[in-house]
Amino acid sequence: MPPHPARSAAPLRSLFSALAALCFALLCLAPVAAEAQDSQGIAALVNDEVISQYDLQQHLRLFYASANLPSNQEADRALERRVLDGLIEQALKRQATQEWRISVERREVLSGLNQMAARNQMTLDQMRQFMERRGIAFATLYEQLRVQLAWDKFVQRGLVPRVVVGDDEVQDQLRRLEASKDAPRYLVREILLPREAGEDSLARANALVQQLRQGGDFALIAQQVSIAPSAAVGGDIGWVELPQLPPVLRTALGAMTPGEISDPLSGKDGFHILLLLNKERYGEANPLRNRFDLFRVHISDKTGARGQDEPEITRRPPAPNWRTRVARIWRTLTGQNPAPAADASEPPRLPAAQTARLDESLRALKAQFQDCQSLPALADSLGITELNRVGVLPLGQLGERYRQLVGGLQKGEISEPLRDRDGYEVFVVCDRADDVGVELNSEMVRRNLFSNRIQMAEAQRLRSLRRRAVIEYRLATLAPE
Repeated sequence: MPPHPARSAAPLRSLFSALAALCFALLCLAPVAAEAQDSQGIAALVNDEVISQYDLQQHLRLFYASANLPSNQEADRALERRVLDGLIEQALKRQATQEWRISVERREVLSGLNQMAARNQMTLDQMRQFMERRGIAFATLYEQLRVQLAWDKFVQRGLVPRVVVGDDEVQDQLRRLEASKDAPRYLVREILLPREAGEDSLARANALVQQLRQGGDFALIAQQVSIAPSAAVGGDIGWVELPQLPPVLRTALGAMTPGEISDPLSGKDGFHILLLLNKERYGEANPLRNRFDLFRVHISDKTGARGQDEPEITRRPPAPNWRTRVARIWRTLTGQNPAPAADASEPPRLPAAQTARLDESLRALKAQFQDCQSLPALADSLGITELNRVGVLPLGQLGERYRQLVGGLQKGEISEPLRDRDGYEVFVVCDRADDVGVELNSEMVRRNLFSNRIQMAEAQRLRSLRRRAVIEYRLATLAPE
């Protein structure tokens, strides 16, 4: 029997994206004082572990900040129960990993935090200030990521070795795919909203669609509000073909273009909202699958060496681990997580003298650049203090402006600059691999089946933990009916 393929993990929930948070100093990592939490009361108990009302409000604020949505009182009431369910799940994960004696070192969490800050084009200090302005404690965020990393280890140790994909299953699936290879397939995310008695469910669904189209994070919102099984993985239902879907979804999806979000679609279980990520046919080369290995360089008017008080972790992040690499596919620079609203308007025109200095720095970078291995040293010599390894991304996962910026570049080329308030943002192509079409083979099918089986096993384990847990709701309005 062949070895287990690597697990295709669901994306991390990071700031502006998935379950994660940011911190960079020991001060940020200290737990919130117990008396501050106790003064807010208890929202629920999970096997005697307290979830305070303070915790609930912190995670509600985190959701709005991460999803790029404004908070409002009516939405707060609707979301509180789902956010509390997420906190209960986090407590169950923490308890399970403690029982298995799984530990996560501080450096592992900091590595993930650093990657998130870099992907959002901020330093960790800037990210800390962003969260503090919104009343979100870093201790909350740090613990959320630590628990998720521990749970990943639990899945690798406790679930992956038990998953088996048989050769007969692979061949059956391969034959089905071969029979339908000329039909288009669609990469889709979904949100399923319930019809709730006494409420205008359609109006609420339409309001959510508008928020999504204005830049709300689809995956994170799906995790919080969707009642579909796919909510656990950000609404990701993978590649589907039209005959697999109910007629109302089939008609809408067939008319959509990649990047489009549907209107609410009425089905027997509620209202569906679809996001079409990609569309393709087997065997066809797709430029959107061309893969680019990128460095991001920000050139500002601040020259010279890094200050003594600036920690090295804010300058050059460590190589991404497998989990953050998967997360980046869905988050960094993607059309699914659009540029901030400020990006929609032209940044203020820079003074002529400053523009001249920036142009001179960019010319020097292009003239002296040799390869990505020597790029960090070159950046140091030019006084460039913001250099981030983005990693490998398919072109189709880039937002439109970044797609236009790098799509025509070859290995070793540097993009034209994007101007922002502080200077220029450019991208360096370290490598490029063009798509040659999807090849149907047994190994690809085995990986997909294995990934789906792991997701099912993970969901089943969480259901089992919840059934065996003693959960006590202290807020009557949030208790299950």
